[in-house]
Amino acid sequence: MHRDFFCYYHLPPEDIKQYVIIGNRFKLQPIIRFVNDNLHYYVLEVSYNGAQLFKGDLYNIKKLKFKKNPGPMLEELNIDELPHEQQFHSVAPTSQGKKSERSHGQYNETDVNKDLLLKYFRIIDRRLRNAIKNKKLPLILAGVEYLLPLYRKINTYKCLSDKDLRGNFEHTPSEKIQKLVCKMLTNNQINDKLNHIII
Repeated sequence: MHRDFFCYYHLPPEDIKQYVIIGNRFKLQPIIRFVNDNLHYYVLEVSYNGAQLFKGDLYNIKKLKFKKNPGPMLEELNIDELPHEQQFHSVAPTSQGKKSERSHGQYNETDVNKDLLLKYFRIIDRRLRNAIKNKKLPLILAGVEYLLPLYRKINTYKCLSDKDLRGNFEHTPSEKIQKLVCKMLTNNQINDKLNHIII
């Protein structure tokens, strides 16, 4: 505290000697290790049903707000329902006495869904750029494994981590996400961008 300045830090749950010092300068030695050794990052959780953005460090995590929260994919793309598989119609070949089915048109459900996801992720990417304030912090993706490579294709955030959290995290408490990220960090499995962050 100072008459013109006030700031507080969340310290980790470790035994730290408590005392009060009054003087003409701040005494930061007790917390300098935590400040300098701390690592800050963003986590973006993506799914068909929306996206969640978190900002965290080794000790805390909080959910950030988009200017407009991404809704489910169909809602954002103004689609009533996903396209159905190949349409079939009946034909009666002259060589057969009964009708047989023949596919009509070329349709690959997997490719169409990928195209829709790419459009959807571009919407999320635009809103992400507006929501993130510190553009230099690493961004860690979290989501079902097959979605993450698709998001990487459209990503425009320069500090996207090459490591990610794989699984369904739509309803996962933020504290658990923070623990998973910290485990990844302490195992030295994050990219070089994250290893060089100092407050």
